[in-house]
Amino acid sequence: MPGRFGEKLRYLRLQRLLSQAELARQLHQITQSYLSYLEAGRKSPSLESVLMIADFFGVTTDYLLRDTITPENPQQAASTTHSNDTPTTLGERLRLLRQQQQWTQADLAARLPTATQAYISILEADRKVPAPEFAILLADLFGVSTDYVLRG
Repeated sequence: MPGRFGEKLRYLRLQRLLSQAELARQLHQITQSYLSYLEAGRKSPSLESVLMIADFFGVTTDYLLRDTITPENPQQAASTTHSNDTPTTLGERLRLLRQQQQWTQADLAARLPTATQAYISILEADRKVPAPEFAILLADLFGVSTDYVLRG
């Protein structure tokens, strides 16, 4: 789990002068108790929560997920525009990154500590979303940002 996620969430929330309850109301799909657990570091965020929080505060997923970035240094998310040839799903981007390296799914799985070829196949088919920690591993392996892996 990204160790500073909760600290960064709290920092962003307080910068906007929001209570946990107010933020939960604005995010709709996240409860105040879940926010409390996230801020306290007692729960890991889901990928959906990371994306929702990043969008709400206008920050990058790298800022939220990478412990090397301090809470006081939020990185503003750039607006993403897709051309017709830009992969639009996580699975398509993963497949493109893998193919650019001329790796098979088995080759990629061998480079990742807990992945199997079957798991890579499921991700590329967009039948599952990875945990935030796995998105960090993918970004590091391919030398791209977590924002590219997760959003394009």
